[in-house]
Amino acid sequence: MPQDIFQRNVTTLAGTFTADSAALTFGGTDANLNTLVQNMQIGYSQNITRLYEVGTSNIYYVGGRTMGQSNIGRVIGPSSSVQAFYQAYGNVCAAKGNGFTLTLDETDCSTKNPIPSIPTTVLMSNVVIQSVNIGVQAQEMIISDNTSMIFSSLQFTQ
Repeated sequence: MPQDIFQRNVTTLAGTFTADSAALTFGGTDANLNTLVQNMQIGYSQNITRLYEVGTSNIYYVGGRTMGQSNIGRVIGPSSSVQAFYQAYGNVCAAKGNGFTLTLDETDCSTKNPIPSIPTTVLMSNVVIQSVNIGVQAQEMIISDNTSMIFSSLQFTQ
């Protein structure tokens, strides 16, 4: 039986998919706001309090509130979508209607057809911009935007 030259288990290809099936959708507005998005990070956490009982070795976990933060890096180009994005997500009073959906459909690389399955979807709710950073580098003259946002709920379906 053939053996891997590094003495590792021989791997089995379980499937293939392409990254171009990913889509980022901004809710709460009809504008095309995902123009020139380069990267996105999502963080979601919950506060946990540890309680210890005097005189025993018992420990208790008390779950607190959840909080989320997201960062989007974009290139600012000749588009009205930058201003529309700031207007849609910058007003804390409008946060209730704001959301993002990140969706990934599996695509079979050999046929370029979606695999019949439920797509993976991440939904962030009640999104509002917390800070904006804008920068430029002299050698490229590309103006970039890094926007930090907070959200209250993260839902994941697959």
